[in-house]
Amino acid sequence: MRGKDRASWLSVRIAWLAAVLALFWAIPAAGFALDNQANREAVDHVTEGLIRLWEIAPPNPDDFTFAVIGDNQGSTTVFERLLSSVSGDPDILFAVSTGDTVNDGTGRQFGFFFSQVTRYLTKPLILTASNHELSRGIEQYESLVGRRNYSFTFGNAYFIVIDDISSNRMDSVFTEWLTKELEAAGTYAATLVFMHAPLYDPPGSGIHHSLGPRSAERLMDIFRGHRITRIFCSHIHGYFTGDWEGIPYTISGGAGGPLTGTDPAHFFYHYLKVRVKDGAVTAVPVPVETPAGND
Repeated sequence: MRGKDRASWLSVRIAWLAAVLALFWAIPAAGFALDNQANREAVDHVTEGLIRLWEIAPPNPDDFTFAVIGDNQGSTTVFERLLSSVSGDPDILFAVSTGDTVNDGTGRQFGFFFSQVTRYLTKPLILTASNHELSRGIEQYESLVGRRNYSFTFGNAYFIVIDDISSNRMDSVFTEWLTKELEAAGTYAATLVFMHAPLYDPPGSGIHHSLGPRSAERLMDIFRGHRITRIFCSHIHGYFTGDWEGIPYTISGGAGGPLTGTDPAHFFYHYLKVRVKDGAVTAVPVPVETPAGND
C-alpha cells in the first residue's frame, strides 16, 4: 500500500472509530446504559424505544409530559384510537406501556401489536413485561421484545421499569438491582416506577387482582425508605389512584381490554397524560371514545 493510499485509509479508519466511540459515550450520557443484551446484531423493541427516546431533548427538563397506557390485549378500535390520540397531542413526548399488550406471547400476536404501534404511534414507546406477554416464557419474551428490568432518565426524572410477574421476579439479583436503582434515583427530582400488577387491590373496590401478599410485601420492603414519586401499573382493567403507605400509585388498565366493571368513575377506556413538573407528578385520565360493542 503506497504512503498516500495508506494515509487515506488511516483517516477513514480513524473517522469511523471516532464515530463509534462518540455513540458509545453519548448513549449513557443521555440517561440510560445499553447492557450486553443490547449489543446484539438486531436491536430489540425495548432498546429501540430507548434509542428513540434518547433522540428527544426535553424542552424543559423540569417540565415535560408523557402518556401511560395499559392492557390493550389485542384491541383494535380502542387501542388504535388511543394511539392516534397520543400521537396527536403535541404535549406528549413519549408513551410507556404497563403491559398486557397481547393476549398471548406468540410471535404472531407481538407482530400484530408492533404493526399497530408502527402505524398509529409517532412517538417512542417504552415497554413493561406482564403476565400475558410472559405466557410463553421469559426466553420467548426477551427474544421477541427485550429486557424485563431496566432504567433510564428523562429530564430531571428517573424511570425504573420492572417485571413483577415472572417466577424469578424476587430473586436476590433482582432485589439487589432494584435497591441500587432506587438509591441512584435519589439525586433526581422525581422517581417513577412502572410495573404491571399492583401491589394491592384498590380499597373498597371488591376487586381481587393484585400481587400475592408475600410478593407485595417483599417489594414494599424495598420501596420503604426510598423516595418514590409515583408507581404506575395496570392489570386491573380500569382506573384507580391512591397511595400505598404514602407512596402514590395510579392503576391504568383502559387501553382496550375488556373492562373489569361497570362503575363509570373507574371503568372506562382511557390513557394517562402524565406531567412531571419540578419533581411533582400529575396523572390525568384521557377518555377514549369508541362505538358501542367495539374493542
